[in-house]
Amino acid sequence: MQLQEFINKARARKDNEVKVIKIEIKDIGAVEFTRPDNKKILEYMEKADKEDLSVTEMFGLTKEMLYLNCPVLQKKEVREEFKPNNPYDLVTDLFGIHETTDIMEKFMKGFGLDEEEKKNEEEIKN
Repeated sequence: MQLQEFINKARARKDNEVKVIKIEIKDIGAVEFTRPDNKKILEYMEKADKEDLSVTEMFGLTKEMLYLNCPVLQKKEVREEFKPNNPYDLVTDLFGIHETTDIMEKFMKGFGLDEEEKKNEEEIKN
């Protein structure tokens, strides 16, 4: 493979990567989420893979990931309106626990991260 061909294919792959998705949220409608950068994805996966992680800790990671990648939740007006204890709490305050779990599944699937996580689990098993 020639250098220019490699560059073109790598650019095409990067350009075709899903960067924004809209997730339908019950009683709210379609909400936009942005793709986290690779560092954030790896940090999330690393923390989530810890065996001694409690349900509360895992849920905290979920709220953080969704908050940081949902521009509307980060708006000053939203924080002022709902006055969460911390910004990540907006996720469950507005969407609820069960819906937050559902949103995270759609988030991971929408960006193809569920496949990445499965691949990593398989590599660890082997």
